[in-house]
Amino acid sequence: MKRTLHLALLAAVVLLLTACGTTRRAAITSLVVTVPNATVKIEGVEKILSIQYQINGRGAGALNGPLAAGTYTLPLEGLMCYGSNLLKVSAQVVSSGGVQLTLERSATFDYTPDPPQLVLASPVAAEPDRYISVPVRIDSGVRFGCPAALEFRDPSGALVAREPLMVPGQTSVVLPPQSAEGTYGYTLEASLGDWRVRRPFEVEVGLPVVKGQLELVLEGVAAADVLVNQGAQTIFSGTVNGSTVLELPVGTYTVDGLPLDGYVDPPATDVEVLEGQTTRVTLTYTQGTPPPPDGGITLVEPADGAVITEPRFNVVVDLADPGQYVRMDVQFLDKGILDSWYVDGNSHFVRELILDPTLYNGPHDLLVRAMKLDGTWVNGPTHAVTLNVPWNASAYVEYQNLPALVRLVPGDSTSFSATVRSRNGFEGIALLSGDQNGNAVVSVSPSQMTLASGGSQSVTVTVQVPADAVSGEYAPRLYWQDEYGLRRGSTSFTLQTSRPPQVGLDVPAKPTAAPVTVTANVTDDGTLDRVEFYLDGNLVATDTEAPYTWSWDPGLQANGVHTVRALAVDTLAFSGEAQASFDLSLPFGVRDEVALPGVPTAGPVVLGSGVYWGGDGWVARVDSDTLALAQRAVSGQVLELWNDQGILYFRTTQGVYYIGADLTGLVPVWEPGTPVGVRAGSAYFASGSVLRAAGTGPWSLDVGESIVGLATDSNYVYVVTPTRILAYAHSAAAAPVTYERLEVAPADATGGWGRLWLVAGTRLVGRDFTLNPVQDPASLDAASWSASGVTITADALAAPDGSTTAEQVTAGVEGYALGQTVDVKEGETYTFSFWAYPGAGSEAYYAVSDGSGNPIVPETDYAAALTAGSWSRVAVTFTVPAGVGQIVLYPLKREASGSDPPLAADVDLYLWGVRLDGGNAALDPAPTVTYDLCGAYAGRSRTSAVWIHDAGGCLTRLDDTGPVLFHTFAGPLAAAPVTDGPVFATEAAGGLVALDAAGAVLERQTPVTAAAPVGALADAVWLWQAYDDGVARRMDPLP
Repeated sequence: MKRTLHLALLAAVVLLLTACGTTRRAAITSLVVTVPNATVKIEGVEKILSIQYQINGRGAGALNGPLAAGTYTLPLEGLMCYGSNLLKVSAQVVSSGGVQLTLERSATFDYTPDPPQLVLASPVAAEPDRYISVPVRIDSGVRFGCPAALEFRDPSGALVAREPLMVPGQTSVVLPPQSAEGTYGYTLEASLGDWRVRRPFEVEVGLPVVKGQLELVLEGVAAADVLVNQGAQTIFSGTVNGSTVLELPVGTYTVDGLPLDGYVDPPATDVEVLEGQTTRVTLTYTQGTPPPPDGGITLVEPADGAVITEPRFNVVVDLADPGQYVRMDVQFLDKGILDSWYVDGNSHFVRELILDPTLYNGPHDLLVRAMKLDGTWVNGPTHAVTLNVPWNASAYVEYQNLPALVRLVPGDSTSFSATVRSRNGFEGIALLSGDQNGNAVVSVSPSQMTLASGGSQSVTVTVQVPADAVSGEYAPRLYWQDEYGLRRGSTSFTLQTSRPPQVGLDVPAKPTAAPVTVTANVTDDGTLDRVEFYLDGNLVATDTEAPYTWSWDPGLQANGVHTVRALAVDTLAFSGEAQASFDLSLPFGVRDEVALPGVPTAGPVVLGSGVYWGGDGWVARVDSDTLALAQRAVSGQVLELWNDQGILYFRTTQGVYYIGADLTGLVPVWEPGTPVGVRAGSAYFASGSVLRAAGTGPWSLDVGESIVGLATDSNYVYVVTPTRILAYAHSAAAAPVTYERLEVAPADATGGWGRLWLVAGTRLVGRDFTLNPVQDPASLDAASWSASGVTITADALAAPDGSTTAEQVTAGVEGYALGQTVDVKEGETYTFSFWAYPGAGSEAYYAVSDGSGNPIVPETDYAAALTAGSWSRVAVTFTVPAGVGQIVLYPLKREASGSDPPLAADVDLYLWGVRLDGGNAALDPAPTVTYDLCGAYAGRSRTSAVWIHDAGGCLTRLDDTGPVLFHTFAGPLAAAPVTDGPVFATEAAGGLVALDAAGAVLERQTPVTAAAPVGALADAVWLWQAYDDGVARRMDPLP
């Protein structure tokens, strides 16, 4: 109708103007906005009845006529929104032809003063199971004509409250309660026209709530029912008798005195409760009849008398003239305001309400009210409604099978499965969600499901930690609510997130001085707990404070390539690491000096933390850590010290002794009064030609010549002299069990690894402990053999050992003999054996007789027992008769028969390897090992191996694999080393050398002093070397 009317009027105006010729058309010829005003120019009219204007659909103002055609100013201050605005002007005019017209014109413009400032405190204090009151203020230097929309979202991102707020202004918005104490993250999104602000904040449930007082005072009546609402939440509903005081959290409240028959009730009033203050509100009732409902307000739904059976229902309201109203609300008269909203120029409203049946089931009077432009409230219709909703308030939903701990690096995400189960009869739609905040974004899929009572379904929970999250331990929550948001709950799981520390290492590439400092440069987010340092895979240090360093005083033992790793661990056990390799090359260096009682002649020996030396009339101990010196006077010059199972032994020019580690409790083992030259462990000693067995049953005997070496096995003690090796039983015995003659006099002898090792000249010989008293057993043409009537051809056939040769022996007449005299022990059993290879002869006799020629083994022909073309071993066992100390062994012997001429003989065979072994069997000794030193033998030491050094500067290692050249030095050593892991050696010229297990040089150092070294270099945590100035020097480095 309106459009048709406008067209008709426009047609009439056109006809009139046409008829009038030059008459000007009625029009709004200009509309110009210059904030804070607009100017409108109207021409071609007889008069202006009124000018009305709206901004953004809201009634803004009017100029009432009659007015003449012309230009008029429209004030806009306090009416505009931030950003884009729409100004619409409507003028009622009478044209020059007397026709009444409506002229309209619109203009858009921007209004961008200084942006408003949102003021929102965080955290907001709240009490468990109590509504959360969030004070909000928006400050601005100008007043706006549209309200700001405040939207609050809970930790799951769900919208939990929406309130309008005029700007500048403040209000308190009520959020649903939280039952458990703790910190909850919310977000406020505020918008005003084109202005948008998103502000996260926290609610701390359990913090004390700041409160003030609200005093309600009645005038005109003695008692009345009063409602106090905060937003759509009823804070107080009850009867006030005269006055009452409410203690409320700080915030904005609406106070509404309810209708009382025969009285006009007071209008609703918005008040502010301030911290620690009392705000007084007077509710004045006047006698009379309340005004009838405003006829411009129509309550369309729910109908009068309606029964509501669902928590969710719509309230539908129509306004006849929306320009009269600013704000509206709907309320139950007995419960208070249920919803409120701004009109914003709209005439039709559909407001969805969701009411908790536990609170609202029952009959109610539903009232719609509106605030007019002048601030007064008018009532609309009241409908009687009843809520009758079937409801199980105690039903709930539970998350199950959640992980105990989720660990993520910011920027990463993970998913896990969980179970959602109906509890206590819950049935229907369950809406599922997770926390959405700056440190965790949690989602649940599916986000909606229908659960039967007692049923369950699986869900997938995805946890994403934003890249800008703050490291820490959090308890993200998983939320559920029914489709109405009335029953809701949550559970949490533990999330640890941290950026792994970033680690860099500062390590010198080739350290040449101790200590070696390793620095870890760590970048983290302030949660670092410690830095662990690892050397070659082993944890060596932990540092908990910056700068994170490890200072290593390594020792020459550590020279070589090493890998160091720094592991930085934060308080949540997230870690980062870096590693680097370096080539350590440390020199020796003197740290401390200790003056000994004199120049050492023996030592060093390491026992515990002590280093021991011996000299002329003294034994001394230096504590390697404290440098404390202890000494003990002894008889004679100390020749050797050694450690035997934690006991310190030493031998001197007077005897053998042992002593406590603290140099107390000196006990003599043997005091022959002459120097004790050699020993075998701590059980046997020799002085000159005298052998001494120590222990509980000591004994001594004279072997008849000087003793140069001793060795033992389980059966015998072996005595080495310049001419023989003698084997004596461990029990006292006057004569050796067996012996073996030596061709070359040895300088030293020792036992080990199943062999007896002899040093003769520059040769090291390792031979079996099995002795053979037969001299030249493989050289029967030697002078040690007595031959008669036989012809011996040397080197005639390859011997059975494959490396030597055998002699051919022939004889043509009887009365021949080939024999050798050996010493034996009466009553002992022996086995005489040799190897024979048959030649062309047909006979061969062996025999054994005593020194007087009396037979012990008669002449026995063994030719028939030989195998043609091969070597055979011939052996015979016998016992030495009493009183016999020498015997003659004959591999060939046939007495003459006395015939003249003598009888012919037919002897032709090869002989090799004659032996005399104690016992009932012929023995097969292991092959002899020979090894040539680089020069004259200079001495030996024993650790896990035997170390032999010589005048040629060579160090030989002797162990179960045999002798091997370990290292060649520039010159002779001062002594054989006493360490083997690594090997520390002192050159006679004073140089110090550290060698690894393969003999490679770890470090070589020139002499640290002009004094000459004495003895070996000891390793007792520190390195120790004694010198001929009587000073022991403690050297770098610590291991």
